[in-house]
Amino acid sequence: MATFNRFMDLPDLARLHILNYVGDNNKQDELINLTVISKAVNKDCQQAGIEWTIIPLFVLSPIQNIKNGGSINKFFQNLNQYQQHDENTYNKLQSYHLFRVNNIDKFDSCPFRYSNMREFVESIIENDFRMEGIRSLNISLPQSTATTTTTMAPTNDSSLPRALLCIMPNLLEIDFSNTSMGANILRNFQAGSCPRLEKVTWNNIDRISKFKMTGFHMGYITNLIEIRMDNSNFIYYNFVMSYLDSHPETFIFHKCGSKVLERVSIQNAKYYPVYYNIDDQPKVIPQNALIKFVRNAAPSTLKWFRSDLTQENIDMLHNERPDIELVN
Repeated sequence: MATFNRFMDLPDLARLHILNYVGDNNKQDELINLTVISKAVNKDCQQAGIEWTIIPLFVLSPIQNIKNGGSINKFFQNLNQYQQHDENTYNKLQSYHLFRVNNIDKFDSCPFRYSNMREFVESIIENDFRMEGIRSLNISLPQSTATTTTTMAPTNDSSLPRALLCIMPNLLEIDFSNTSMGANILRNFQAGSCPRLEKVTWNNIDRISKFKMTGFHMGYITNLIEIRMDNSNFIYYNFVMSYLDSHPETFIFHKCGSKVLERVSIQNAKYYPVYYNIDDQPKVIPQNALIKFVRNAAPSTLKWFRSDLTQENIDMLHNERPDIELVN
């Protein structure tokens, strides 16, 4: 707070230079947070001398930092009222490009008056709720709150994310890092929601989310360009994925529906076999499986792959696929 106060005591021109420097150095997240909590900073960022634009951010947080402190039903009631209020309010709602959910683990589940999630989603669609300007949805949790692999059931209810996906038809990016909602959340795209989605970030996927290494859960995301799933524990690894001389159609993420995939990161990722005991520890992904992915996955589009390939194998693959940047 003392540092912030000293910043606000600076002359207008000095503050402008600092804001331009921060904005040009990929620190917009910090600036967005400041504009939310400080009207003075928000006003500064709208000066004529500012050389960049802060992307409008919509933040949804639970009222209390306790379990079920956030009400899904209340949020959608308010959203409906805002959209019907007047044209200016509706247009302002559509101007937001980023949507961030804080403390997703503190929100309640599907409203009690609905018998199931399908009914709730249908009610959202029927009421024509839309936030058409949203391009990025971030519901990630801090890494310290991620569940352990010994937990037996998902701890983060997927009701809110599933509902949000229904009202964001122009969504391009999602970030579910450190959450335990269950991998089936990505199967929502079979209903045609978010057809433009290009980037999925879900670092620290735990075993209880049951994300299949085949890419099964991304089967309907046809425009996917980038996948980031570092430090994740996948399940249902198929040993055929390591066979370099046979089954060329079976490799990591071979069931992903995208034919335009360019960037993939699975650094420090591990796997559980099809059959495992509750006390089993995850295994390191074999080098042959990583090699096979580079050789077989989207050969005309893949441009960048970060994994745990050894430097020796990176050098070998560079000779075979010089068009792909390999990082470890």
